[in-house]
Amino acid sequence: MEATENEIMTVQEVAQYLRLAEATVYKL
Repeated sequence: MEATENEIMTVQEVAQYLRLAEATVYKL
């Protein structure tokens, strides 16, 4: 269970990071 939860958190963190990176690219 813990491994699954960690994986889900990782996916959410990656998705958030990609959104931030995408926003930064558009600003450039």
